[in-house]
Amino acid sequence: MEQTTQNQPVNQQKGKSKLPLAMLAGAAVGGALALISSNTRSSVKSTTSNAKDTISTYTTQVKEDPQASKEKLMARIRKITAVTKEVVTQIQSVIDNEGQELRQKVEDIKADTQDAVSTAKDAKEELKSVGSTAKDAKDELKPSSSGVGEPNDDTSHQVTSSPVN
Repeated sequence: MEQTTQNQPVNQQKGKSKLPLAMLAGAAVGGALALISSNTRSSVKSTTSNAKDTISTYTTQVKEDPQASKEKLMARIRKITAVTKEVVTQIQSVIDNEGQELRQKVEDIKADTQDAVSTAKDAKEELKSVGSTAKDAKDELKPSSSGVGEPNDDTSHQVTSSPVN
């Protein structure tokens, strides 16, 4: 049986402690492979040097006049906040306008659909009327037992199932 500490098996605790080590080893190997290229080494060197110079300059400025550095930083934060608020307002305006246009298009489509359904119902009623009129016309053309509508000729005709020679 496995020993447990705080209700967790021993093998799970070992697995958890190996993950960060494996991640660090992978990062180190990846970094070493990336630095094989001379272009990559010079790029990393110049980027590191620039970062060092920027940090050194900023640290010197803060040491010389901490209040002015704080005010500059606060001014930058206020400016960024104002720009962000303006962008959010513009985005909200665009969303509102597009949403209104979309709602209007949906209403137009709904109205067009209702018109199409109404037209189809009207056409159905008209077709029923035309069908009734056609039926009446058909009934008028049928021969009746009273002799009205029958052809008026003296020849007699007989229908047979085989051709007559």
